[in-house]
Amino acid sequence: MSTRRISIANTGLVNIATANSNLNGTGSLGTVLTAANDGTLITSITVKATQSTTEGMVRLFIYDGVNTNLYQEIPVPASARIAETTAFEYTLNQNLFLDSGYELRASTQNSESFNVLAVGANWINCNCDGNCCTTNAYGTANTGMVNISTANSNLDGTGSLGTAITAPNPTNADCTQITTVTIKATQSTSQGMVRLFIDTQTSGVFLFREIPIPAVVQNATNPAYATTVLLNLNLQPTYKLRASTENAESFNVIANSVDYTSCPC
Repeated sequence: MSTRRISIANTGLVNIATANSNLNGTGSLGTVLTAANDGTLITSITVKATQSTTEGMVRLFIYDGVNTNLYQEIPVPASARIAETTAFEYTLNQNLFLDSGYELRASTQNSESFNVLAVGANWINCNCDGNCCTTNAYGTANTGMVNISTANSNLDGTGSLGTAITAPNPTNADCTQITTVTIKATQSTSQGMVRLFIDTQTSGVFLFREIPIPAVVQNATNPAYATTVLLNLNLQPTYKLRASTENAESFNVIANSVDYTSCPC
């Protein structure tokens, strides 16, 4: 009998919008993610505004069940959100290990709306008998594709959205790792935006990335606009990656991903 560690995706999401100037852990806080029994590793935290912003601050806290301690402060600049300009976005790439039951929480200095996304993995330690497989996890390709063409200027997850990929249910996979997303226009484009969302199917649809689209004239010798976005996003089971376009122009959205299933103990 031996002990092995497997991991299951924990994609933490919350929207914060109530002003809170406190640094001592009191006042209005949103819970982004709660650590599992054997702990959770958070590899990145993204703060994404869903409106124009004034100068302010987003604060991250760690709650241990009794005390709430300030962990990080992220300055927010004044930024006017328009169709061709992205709303404020910041990603903190840093390994944060949370003990069992600990929570990552967030607050905003001003009464402005922000989505906070934590990319995490729950650790599970279990006993393994002689029939265990030799690797911790195995992967199966999951190529997600959707065409979007209906204009949608909303940043709150409403309006027309296309589903690029759905993470399988827990019986089929523990994590869907999306490494890149390619945006490929299928026509000439005007200045606009393609937006990426995570749909939890239970607690809401959250904007986390905006991709500016330039004006490009497509013809026989000039290709339509294309870009590839590096994500390294782990989706927990049943969550969806969705997309929208600011203008009524046609784009293919292709998600390059792998479904990982842990070796059963």
